[in-house]
Amino acid sequence: MIKHILHNDIQDTHHDIPVQTSSAVNGFVDQHGTRKYDATMGWFSYPLGFQRHDIIDYVASTLKQIAFDSPDGHMSSTVRQQLSDKLYQLTPGYYSIFGLSGSDAIECAIYTSGLYHSNVQKKIILSLETCFHGSTDLCASISGIVEYQGTFKYSRKIPNVNYERFGKHAERMFLYEFKNTIDSIGADNISCFVIESSSWSGGLYTYSKQFWQGVQDTCRQNNILLIIDDIAMCGGKTGQFFGVNFDLVEPDIVCASKALTGGYFPLSVTLLSERVYNQIKTQRFEFGLTYSACVAGMASAIKYISILEQENILEQVPTSIVVYQTMFDQFQKLGVVEYYRNFGTMFLVKFVDRLDYEFAYQELDLYHPVALDQNQYKDWMFSLPLVDSESAVKQLSQCLNSFSLDSANA
Repeated sequence: MIKHILHNDIQDTHHDIPVQTSSAVNGFVDQHGTRKYDATMGWFSYPLGFQRHDIIDYVASTLKQIAFDSPDGHMSSTVRQQLSDKLYQLTPGYYSIFGLSGSDAIECAIYTSGLYHSNVQKKIILSLETCFHGSTDLCASISGIVEYQGTFKYSRKIPNVNYERFGKHAERMFLYEFKNTIDSIGADNISCFVIESSSWSGGLYTYSKQFWQGVQDTCRQNNILLIIDDIAMCGGKTGQFFGVNFDLVEPDIVCASKALTGGYFPLSVTLLSERVYNQIKTQRFEFGLTYSACVAGMASAIKYISILEQENILEQVPTSIVVYQTMFDQFQKLGVVEYYRNFGTMFLVKFVDRLDYEFAYQELDLYHPVALDQNQYKDWMFSLPLVDSESAVKQLSQCLNSFSLDSANA
């Protein structure tokens, strides 16, 4: 049996994944002609689905005009300027540094924090106990996967906001622990604090205005850069292009990738606030890979953002979210779903314990990476389309109904 690895982080040893033969709007068709719904929309990257050929056509047209991005060695092009200007408008005036992946963006952010602090010995990075910031050595060390032996040192992680234990007091307890951690390590030793806008590995909670204000104030008071990892949440999933709500918090640095281009080409961006940009702009900055400012990626981002604006998609997202919430409400009433939470169109769903997951993977026409369940202790992550597609919702509902009725007594 041919095994098809759909993502470079996944070696799915539990099930044979049939090879993909063609795409469908919200999934793919396998070698047996079975249409499978992609529950994660390509690992959160394709919020418009898989058949937006207009993005590909635009990239091809752009590449015909600009064959190479940086013949002068300065990573400059009209495409880069156009996208930089657009992202500047979509944020409260942030400056762009482009990369290829989320890991690139995070590494660039941390490298920038070192430049910002210049010769000051602030070499410790703070992050949460349950997080994922990338798979390179530095990013994996921040995520607690490996130990990093580089320029930056690594401190113990801060416990996540524990809503299960502390309820409405959870965020206040976190801020108390956050300040204590800084005091115990010494603010003079800490370069930055990296946190996701919402962490799928941390329970997909939405933080309050008071939480963000407390984190931002604490970082500013201690001269620690606040870096928000928006890689999984950007691209319109909340009805705004970025998952970061700039009305609640103005981080020093924001990292974005995945749905930045609608999923069609690799691209990431590290966005610097004016305060950070002004501090480092005169310093020698050498960061990036050969294709960091790749025209294909930047062109696809330009076209993707244009589609969102011209088709008024972001204005429709709140309505789609309500439709999806209603669907999971129905499954909760049936006693199949124990609870669910959502951050925009991304849903974390806890099915009741009696459901047979092995049966579900075998019987559902639903692609859902086992690794996500392992991270979530069998909570399922769903990344649903930005715009409600009646056929997509119907297909997903039928799959879940089948799952509910046939496996509840398995």
